[in-house]
Amino acid sequence: MASTSLQTSQEGTNSQVTEIQEALIDELNEYSLHFMWFMRQNAIRAFEPFGIRPNKALLITLLAKGINHPKMISDALDIMPSACSAMIAELEEKAWIERSIDPNDKRKVQLKLTKTGQKLHEKMHASWTEVSRERLQGLSEEDIHSLLRISKLILDNNQDVLETDFGQIE
Repeated sequence: MASTSLQTSQEGTNSQVTEIQEALIDELNEYSLHFMWFMRQNAIRAFEPFGIRPNKALLITLLAKGINHPKMISDALDIMPSACSAMIAELEEKAWIERSIDPNDKRKVQLKLTKTGQKLHEKMHASWTEVSRERLQGLSEEDIHSLLRISKLILDNNQDVLETDFGQIE
């Protein structure tokens, strides 16, 4: 009988946690769309001086991290291969990236940043860092560490959805 009482007590605690989590998720939902929009607007502001949209900036960043096959990039950006090809062609036309045959598999194309593309990436990174400094102004070092830890945890917990490892953030 004691174990039944304990089991009922534990089940009550589990459902209570679920109710608390649901309330917290509801509260988070109130902020998340606004936060997402805020981040998108900041990305546009950071990359606009270079004549580049955030999705193309992310493609360039993926290349800088060594993700260099069109299939991997379309998976990482969660876009159709045809849309990825169009973005690649546009960036290639601007001489920011170049295509070559993958030496390990002649059937595949690999991409890399040109010297101009590398310089662009460095400038974009500096601009995004500056925008991030402004955006995180007022947060303590501990707050920023917590935000980073939680962001990593969310991404790690959803890695199966992302289907691509964007690299380790240390």
